[in-house]
Amino acid sequence: MYIYSCGHNRDINWLIVSDCARDIFGFPNVTIKNMSLDEFRGLAKAKLGVDLQKVSANGLADLKPALGLMFEDEIAGYDYFGQSDIDVIYGDLRAFYNENIRGFDVVSAHDWIIAGHLSLFRNTEKIRNLFRLVPEWREQMESPKVCSLDEKGMTLLFWRDLKRAKGSRRTARKRGLHALFEEQFSTSFGGNIWIDKRQDTFPKQWKWKDGKVYAHDVFERHFAYCHFSHLQSGRWRPDGVAPWHRHETILQFDPKSRPREFVLDGAGIRLPGRLPMQQVKKARKGAPKVRAKKSDKAKWCLFTAYDSHLADMAEITVPNMQRYADRHGMELRAYDNRYVDRRPHWLKVQLARELLEEDFDFIFWVDTDAIFVDLETSIKDEIEDDKDLYFCVENQAILGTHSRTRINSGVFVLRNTQLTRDFLDVVWKTSAFEEHDWSDQAAIIAVLGLNSMFMEEHRGEDFIDSRFHDALKIMDIRWNYCPTYADAVDGETSVHHYFGLDNISKEVCLRFEATALDLVERGLMEKAAAKEIAFKSFRKLHLISEKQAAMKPLLGAYQEVSKELRSLKAGPIRRVKDHTRKVKSRFFNGAKS
Repeated sequence: MYIYSCGHNRDINWLIVSDCARDIFGFPNVTIKNMSLDEFRGLAKAKLGVDLQKVSANGLADLKPALGLMFEDEIAGYDYFGQSDIDVIYGDLRAFYNENIRGFDVVSAHDWIIAGHLSLFRNTEKIRNLFRLVPEWREQMESPKVCSLDEKGMTLLFWRDLKRAKGSRRTARKRGLHALFEEQFSTSFGGNIWIDKRQDTFPKQWKWKDGKVYAHDVFERHFAYCHFSHLQSGRWRPDGVAPWHRHETILQFDPKSRPREFVLDGAGIRLPGRLPMQQVKKARKGAPKVRAKKSDKAKWCLFTAYDSHLADMAEITVPNMQRYADRHGMELRAYDNRYVDRRPHWLKVQLARELLEEDFDFIFWVDTDAIFVDLETSIKDEIEDDKDLYFCVENQAILGTHSRTRINSGVFVLRNTQLTRDFLDVVWKTSAFEEHDWSDQAAIIAVLGLNSMFMEEHRGEDFIDSRFHDALKIMDIRWNYCPTYADAVDGETSVHHYFGLDNISKEVCLRFEATALDLVERGLMEKAAAKEIAFKSFRKLHLISEKQAAMKPLLGAYQEVSKELRSLKAGPIRRVKDHTRKVKSRFFNGAKS
């Protein structure tokens, strides 16, 4: 796909020197020069006088600064030549490099170093021999170790000016040469920063479409290219393991199909709208040989996912989920910053499909803004031998009626069967709902044929597909209950899901729930008191949820209350019964007592 992206830069000519590259596209601007390693060593000996007998193929990266001299006949007549890696996908380079570089002799795609994966050089004899100014350049080229001559070595020539410059666009001079170091935000590792000047917000997914490269969630602009070294190499990763090393299949479509677009992330390179082929070596292939029944021996996975916007909530709910998983013999998977090539809500569908390729009998999804308030009751009690799909509605409803209730995908259970896999595949391919306000939830409702659950635009008569409908069970509302909006229910609740609120309001609710649960577990609060707090007090939060500024002091005050509540050794705490305004007043005026 590297060659595919090169070919779409039609007014740039590419020379690829290799002993294994194959041209399957036939782009007129891409030339593949077949040359063995020994032939390359011979050319370097003739042109540079260096002996590369001890240098491996990986070590040839240190020869990049001399490629202009080694292949000066091939680049004759061009204004600029460049160096490149092959672990990149290029976008529309002419949108970034055109007449604006005319005044520079050296142009780098990083603002702090000569980028080995994309740097341009004016095609003059002086520039083609520029590498000779680097101290000990010959020894570095002949070394069996990779010395990073193409990046660190060449950067030293401009370092004095470069280190004094600031910003993402810097210039430097050396012996009459003018260099431009302009960050293209292509490389999400090694301490590089993203466009928001942070190191922890680099996109986890990129998209190539019609010759341009886009980053996930930054659709208003395109980028010069994507450098995916961190996906195929563990060199820059803390654990030393690259995501692609875990998969048997990286390229998940036939490149000869010449797609107009594809996406690239830790799951591989695939067409948009297609689930990743997560062929992990430990994964079970095909449907389970034996249909799992309700049994303590069945293997369960409780899973959730969150990004930077939900990280504060995840600090509260993920430990809560871990407690529940440990108590009921489940494995917990909490996915951090896993992206999907559509609205983030769809990630749960992608993750569910991936987990069904492993050896779990049941998978149990819970949104990050939901919390277990009852750690004892087991979701396994909901399982029936003839049902595969388990969902909740936002309040109890009878299927087939024209009620305003609807399925809420914040909590669900799936049995690992072929029918479940087919169900998720159909939901994923229901493209009419990709941008719907309800996202994956709308697609699930549509695939189940429960059209009466929609609002005016999509509402209609229920059309029950017996294949999926017969496998569906609507679970008790206790497993997906929102105290903020719903009416009180008879009996106990197990999961409180704070959908519909802003994030600050959610965090207030979840922190108080977690504190109350901790006090109940320690015997310092009656369970009924905790339930009353959730059912009567926080249901009022939506009255001020749109005024986030008003919620911030409430959150800060609550955090102080929480610390003191957790330190209590005995005695009941005061029940909160009044309107949210009074709740806030009590926090500031002595509710700690």
